[in-house]
Amino acid sequence: MVFADKRRYVKLSSRLGRLKDLEDCGRLPCMARYDEIANDLRRRILEGEFGGPGDRIPTLSELMAEYEVAGVQTMRQAQAVLVEEGVLEPRHGSGTYIARLPAVGAVTLAVVHDELEQLQQALTRVRRHVASLSPIPDTASLAEAREWAWARWTRCGTCDFGDGGVSRGWIDAADPYLEDDPLDSCRDQGHDISQGIGLLPNNDPATAAAIEAWWEHHAQNEEAARLLLAGDDHAARRHASRARELSKQHGGFVGYSSPVTPPASVSG
Repeated sequence: MVFADKRRYVKLSSRLGRLKDLEDCGRLPCMARYDEIANDLRRRILEGEFGGPGDRIPTLSELMAEYEVAGVQTMRQAQAVLVEEGVLEPRHGSGTYIARLPAVGAVTLAVVHDELEQLQQALTRVRRHVASLSPIPDTASLAEAREWAWARWTRCGTCDFGDGGVSRGWIDAADPYLEDDPLDSCRDQGHDISQGIGLLPNNDPATAAAIEAWWEHHAQNEEAARLLLAGDDHAARRHASRARELSKQHGGFVGYSSPVTPPASVSG
């Protein structure tokens, strides 16, 4: 099954190990601001910046100015995280004090926990995104079976009877273009049968071949465009290559008039 936007999925998947990139690409919300502040306060307390147990930390207003936080609720949430851990102790009318130092390694573990949570969110988002993608049909097998048949005419010289031949178009193994031959009886009797390229026996072979090449060139280009839109790049390249080959053989079809009149030099 081929996904229409496979490149985007691969690009996102390759970034799962880099949290910053995931945040920058807009697929994840950044870590909550109060969590960032709580992690930093925990580190500063552990390093003794505010003293030791029993010492008061800066006021909410001071911390808001230091961390450039506009809302007091964010700072309160940050302190609440450390209060819940037993690191801080609020005292009514006095401030917030250090109750105990964080355990060694607590800062690192908290950061790792937050990053793991963010990565888990990333995986969930990727899975949901992949599940929402619409698969496109696998057209490779169909495309490989489709071949273009040139028009051909047949004529019985013995009976002076001719047939317009087979019309040009796409064929496959299940629909052979020469399934019914109106001259079968003439062939069985050994009559003088002639055949050639094109729908009209009066065209010389070079002109008939040029006309059929012109038709096939346009058909191959249209088929390549259809397959490209369907997402089958491999089959599209095959048809585009055939179109380029025909164009090269006939000088880019320069001088041809629409729809199927080659220049006089072709038959000359």
